[in-house]
Amino acid sequence: MIKIVRPLNVVIGFLSAFVVAAVANISISPDIVLSGLAIGFFIGAGNAINDFYDFETDCLNHPKRPLPSGLISKKTALLISWILFGCGFFTVFMMSNFYLPFGIALFAFAVLIAYSRWWKKTVLIGNFAVSALLGLAFVFTGASIGDIAPTLPPAFLAFGLTIIREMVKDLQDYDGDISAKMKTLPIVMGKGFSIRLIHFFSIVFVLISPLPFFLKIYDQFYFGILIFGVIFPLLFLNFSMLKHGEKTDLNFFSGLLKLSIIAGLVAVFFGKTNQGY
Repeated sequence: MIKIVRPLNVVIGFLSAFVVAAVANISISPDIVLSGLAIGFFIGAGNAINDFYDFETDCLNHPKRPLPSGLISKKTALLISWILFGCGFFTVFMMSNFYLPFGIALFAFAVLIAYSRWWKKTVLIGNFAVSALLGLAFVFTGASIGDIAPTLPPAFLAFGLTIIREMVKDLQDYDGDISAKMKTLPIVMGKGFSIRLIHFFSIVFVLISPLPFFLKIYDQFYFGILIFGVIFPLLFLNFSMLKHGEKTDLNFFSGLLKLSIIAGLVAVFFGKTNQGY
């Protein structure tokens, strides 16, 4: 049952709050811990309700997931999502200054529902929505401590990598999405166009992501981890797509990009400096 909330994603979300504490140069406080818990609850809830709405396509694209495999029922998945959403909002209300975090949480809740119910089936809107939510997790923690500025670089890093990964996942889910009459980017514009757009976003990300190092916001540890943990895997993905096109092992690269997101968090955590803010 726990698989439906994607435990690794939940843990990454929880730890993102501690990355914010590091880049903001503050000690771990109850609000940081509560922020991490709230993010984890919302990520788990979002994954559960997404699986609820994706049941038909997952039967083809991801038959081993809890719902298609019969491990749990759709009703149970929906119940889990609402319980976790409730836990998330309750955690927000426990913060010392919850007004702005509550506003962000309410916005995230609305986007998660809209994404799962409608936007995921559209061209790029769903990709941008889920990517923005990942970046917003850092801003949410910044709001809980009253300092949003240090969260912007890691928010961009999360947004950029996630939108590339989401486009890869659209290619990966192509067959099932067609059967469900979805209008994702590769279905509407073609797989070739999707691959070219992945190349474009990858080039932009590779050019912009080192800027915090050159602007002396982060130090050489950030740059080194970024190169080996994020940029090299991205280049590997793009060279593979140039060579193999639609026959690229998309399942492998989807997992690799998730590891790159973790590497990005590690880069920010160990590469932060006292300069730049």
